[in-house]
Amino acid sequence: MKRSKYSRLDIQDKEEIIRDLELWGKGEVDKKLTWTAMEARFGFTRQALSAHDEIKFAKRNAEAALKSRPKFKEATADEVFELKNEINYLCAKVEEHERREKLWRERWQRIAFNIRLKGMQVAEIDAPLDAGLPDDNSIKKILKPFDKPIPPSKSFED
Repeated sequence: MKRSKYSRLDIQDKEEIIRDLELWGKGEVDKKLTWTAMEARFGFTRQALSAHDEIKFAKRNAEAALKSRPKFKEATADEVFELKNEINYLCAKVEEHERREKLWRERWQRIAFNIRLKGMQVAEIDAPLDAGLPDDNSIKKILKPFDKPIPPSKSFED
């Protein structure tokens, strides 16, 4: 849409420029969005273009859209290697947490089983306290006798 630099903008020109700015905002125009690039593309001066609020608004929207678009770059071999290592590390960490959770569940199942063997209900042991939890010092006194390493438990399969 090249014209004389001193042409006047008509309604069709404005609509066409606004449509083009929408495409620019979608990233479909390769050039950076500047007034100079717009002057070269549309054939009107910056002053002529900026004199129209609709065009200024469309330019502002296109700039905002371009800023919010993700910037993609080619990953280097080193970055790919680092990311693969990080993925492997995180997968190993997840596996370890899953293993520990399985052991934790097994232990609490054994505890619940042993509670039942003693003729008690788990609900009795896990009942809420009417007065709430005791203070930290009282808890330390209550738990001190149990503050020994837990011996390894025997498997039910033995």
